[in-house]
Amino acid sequence: MDQLSYTRLLTSARDLACALEKRGIKPGDRALLAFDPGLDFIRAFWGCICAGVLPVPAPPVQESRRDRTLRRLQRIADDCRPALTLNSTVLAELETKPDRWQRPPTQDIAFLQYTSGSTRRPSGVVVSQENIRANLAMLRSFHGRHSPVVMVHWLPLYHDMGLIRGMLSPLELGADCYLLDPQEFIQSPASWLEATSRFQATLTGAPNFGYQLAVEKAKPDPALDLSSLRISFCSAEPIRDHTLAKFSEKFRPFGFKQEALKPSYGLAEATVAVSGEMGERYQVRKLSISALRENRLESPRTEQDTKHLVSCGRPLGEVEVRIVEEGVDQPPDTLGEIWLRGPSIATRYWNSAPENDPFSSCLQTGEGPFLRTGDLGFLDPEGNLYLAGRQKDVLVIRGRNFHPHDIEATLEEELPCLRRGCTIAFQLEEWVGVSCECRSGVPEDLTAEIRRVVGEEFGLATGLIAVLPLGGSLKTSSGKPQRARTRKELLTETLRPLYQWRRPSLQMHPSDL
Repeated sequence: MDQLSYTRLLTSARDLACALEKRGIKPGDRALLAFDPGLDFIRAFWGCICAGVLPVPAPPVQESRRDRTLRRLQRIADDCRPALTLNSTVLAELETKPDRWQRPPTQDIAFLQYTSGSTRRPSGVVVSQENIRANLAMLRSFHGRHSPVVMVHWLPLYHDMGLIRGMLSPLELGADCYLLDPQEFIQSPASWLEATSRFQATLTGAPNFGYQLAVEKAKPDPALDLSSLRISFCSAEPIRDHTLAKFSEKFRPFGFKQEALKPSYGLAEATVAVSGEMGERYQVRKLSISALRENRLESPRTEQDTKHLVSCGRPLGEVEVRIVEEGVDQPPDTLGEIWLRGPSIATRYWNSAPENDPFSSCLQTGEGPFLRTGDLGFLDPEGNLYLAGRQKDVLVIRGRNFHPHDIEATLEEELPCLRRGCTIAFQLEEWVGVSCECRSGVPEDLTAEIRRVVGEEFGLATGLIAVLPLGGSLKTSSGKPQRARTRKELLTETLRPLYQWRRPSLQMHPSDL
């Protein structure tokens, strides 16, 4: 197990800063960090900080998906124009006898954090020193005041949640932090829990799919001990009460306390954290599915009409959350777009055009500026935030709203042959398109079963079904489905499925793509 003390990190970072200066890299230049999982990323990040160079975390090229990951890395490089790209090989070459380190001029910008690109081309969020200080203070309040703090994380460090919660927050708290290779977790979800037990971690976390993977695949050792966990946050994608309940049930015999589960909400444009559950137990609202499709919040009339929405807690720190519809601030228990402002909210993208700026929105009253998140949700009368989906992903069919993640989750629950987290739903005129991956082979009745589930559960017709090779689903670097891109590449035949069914009357024009 590789180890890095805070003392050694400081020395290593200053040495690298001197080496960067010798190479002619100036304060304010960008350095693209494209590292495989490991401590080299942390050394490089802080070396850049000590040199006044702006680190740009980026997902490395993966040989199993070389073309796709290389294209993404190139897009980031084209946007930020780095003075150099750092990886473990380059880092080793820079290790020369250093000069005496001198503190560079203070930079207003801390680093560039590229968004995952779930609904559009990735953009570089300009994270300022003030943004990061405010967000780390928010995370300190969210994590609580217990001591000592011991963290275990498997989240990629190039992603905002892994970078800030898995690397910067431990340093700010002076905590011990144990980092796992994300691929190790994917291949063996039990490794996350075993590390939590071994090091008696008090804090960990994951997106919803991480908890679901642990429920489905982790085979706990009888000696597993999760009783030390005080915070187990869940964020970054739709949070499902069913998943959290199953996780609590499965690991309760091993000391896991449901009270440790803390749903939260955040995004790169807000540095990372926006809200988090601070109470003893997370809250769940039962709402009418049919009313939600018409942008209304009502109690369900039947069990089949019930949707469980998990609260992401109250806003943290000085973040101000507004629910807005057509520029008008909405009262509690009203669905709308989530708008944000506060010291932890970024103010711009790097190199962005004015028409792509979501940071300068104002209410009809002139109040602002706010960040428009593109997320749909509502605040309850107590100030708890609930998410309902992504505004750009919403399917609007016959005047009713359908959230694709509901369709995706329902298909995966109803059809065991589908790989979890690999189903993507999107709109095709008045129909639903579905891409998916199968665990083994393509069942003969798959088309009929998908059409049946979509019809019975949502009252919708299916226009296209595509089964992709294992690992072929189009996702962002953080694992979010790329629905618009999936739709376009299937219709233009850029994406080649193993199997495809298309409704004979489906005819898409170039303008529809």
